Amino acid sequence: MTTEPSRLRLDDVLVVDQAAQLTASEQATTALSLKSSTDITRGVFGRQSVWRSTTKRAADVLLASILLVAFSPIIAIICVVVTLHLRRSPFFLHERLGRNGVPFKCLKVRTMRESRANEDSSPGAAFKSGTVSRTTTLTRLLRKTSLDELPQLLNVVSGEMSLVGPRPIVAEELRIHYGELAPILLASKPGMTGLWIVAGRSTIEYPQRVLVELKYVATSSWWLDVRILAQTITAVLSRRGAY
Repeated sequence: MTTEPSRLRLDDVLVVDQAAQLTASEQATTALSLKSSTDITRGVFGRQSVWRSTTKRAADVLLASILLVAFSPIIAIICVVVTLHLRRSPFFLHERLGRNGVPFKCLKVRTMRESRANEDSSPGAAFKSGTVSRTTTLTRLLRKTSLDELPQLLNVVSGEMSLVGPRPIVAEELRIHYGELAPILLASKPGMTGLWIVAGRSTIEYPQRVLVELKYVATSSWWLDVRILAQTITAVLSRRGAY
């Protein structure tokens, strides 16, 4: 079946499979077409309905607070173990871009040994290779099970992140991979989980990842968020794309 690049359907993994089959030229055409699509003009440039934004924020605060209380004993144990294991502070603050490009400190449990290299790096082949040499069996387990990201519940409660949204990225990553499409991505708060996570995480590399992230922003809805949250459990347990 032939799929027109400008008419990619948002059917979770389907959109990824279709994007993977596109040539570089077709991917560029698809990304550019998103800018003027009817999905985008529904209001992703900060014109989302007040009701949608308000209720999403309320749900974020409520659910994140409940999860924070529920997981606080686990977070505490992890922090003690990591402190003893790495002999460093258990938390790592890495700067990411929030909604409208406002930078914030994204919380994670520290999983890498001290190095001259900055731990604040974006996904990529070189980074993954360097990461393996700086992690241990214990910290790799934390990364693969996403337990190192539990502190981001505090980012959600504080309003810097949402439970569901595009993956938090650094400024350089935005400049290189999104270019003039950056305002579309930045119209939404970054999320702890998202379409990219449930579709395979690091198995989906750029430029396919751009299509997935932008399509989420363009078609964001309560039903889609619920589906992503439900599928996140399976994604975490399967560890697909985690490293």
